[in-house]
Amino acid sequence: MPQNSPPSVMQAEAYRGDTYVLIRNDRTESAIDLTKRYVLEPICEVPDFAGFLTATAGIIKGARVLVALGDSRTANFSNWPRILAIGHLRETDVVVVNLAEWARCSEEHVAVLEFYLGWLREHGAAGISVVLIAGLTDMHSKLTYYAKFAENNAPLFLSEAEERLGAASYSIDLAQLNDEVPTEWDAAYHWIARRIVAIVKVLERQCADAGARFFAILEPNSYADCSPGYERALRRAYETQGDAATPFETWCQERHYSRDPSKFHARDLRAILQELRKFWRTEAKRSRHGTYLDWSGLFFGIDECCFDEAHFDAVHYNRRGVDTIAGALSELLGMG
Repeated sequence: MPQNSPPSVMQAEAYRGDTYVLIRNDRTESAIDLTKRYVLEPICEVPDFAGFLTATAGIIKGARVLVALGDSRTANFSNWPRILAIGHLRETDVVVVNLAEWARCSEEHVAVLEFYLGWLREHGAAGISVVLIAGLTDMHSKLTYYAKFAENNAPLFLSEAEERLGAASYSIDLAQLNDEVPTEWDAAYHWIARRIVAIVKVLERQCADAGARFFAILEPNSYADCSPGYERALRRAYETQGDAATPFETWCQERHYSRDPSKFHARDLRAILQELRKFWRTEAKRSRHGTYLDWSGLFFGIDECCFDEAHFDAVHYNRRGVDTIAGALSELLGMG
């Protein structure tokens, strides 16, 4: 991709003090309408990524920039990037740029980050930090693709973005893993976790080449051994709203409430998560440039629920969860 050709980016937001820039298009319209109901400061809307770059060039020059990568637990106004920007970093020179998109896997960030790191340097950013918070979407996507492949319902086990990434010169480890397709499910869980880490290492290398700090964070999850407050909140809702004659599990199913994020897949994602946590700890010790943190249990000691209690989807954070993540990142980054 030519360095001067912006990649296709449907969703992006930038925050600094009272400055708020975002992309509005057919995909983001409903989210932006919701944003305007809760955000008081004026919002600068642009039609595309090229317009976003133009609108933010002035606040980028001479500033430290924090780039947020992730999926729906990072994207948009209600998640940790904006809370970090308007709270912990409000009186600083830091511009927070949120490049997360809904249902976005880590490999889909590679082309965008490659372009954007170069653009930031060209436009005078004083320093760059990149934070990736990921886990669930990567696990779910790769398990889904592998299941279709293993059941002969798909010719490949890769998404289009991952297939393109495997052919890149800096993805040797990933290309090798793509040649080692397992035939047994027990081996597949380990293999999927290795592929996720190999993709994150590509992002780390991009940051190292650009002189940017890189933080890879395994996101907090709602499994009972990591976030017991979620299960307690769900049971409190059952005790308050439920009928004693209806079993707890049935009550949850009737309302489409999830006890943990594995509900969204036929197989238990915890098998991959266990492997991924091991690899994350290994990279935390081995990486020469990136900082790898396992925040699976970030909410463990919090008695309150840190996940959405309106829908109990076991996936998305509520304000308590978002505030906890933003506070932990503020201490980690040391940008205040």
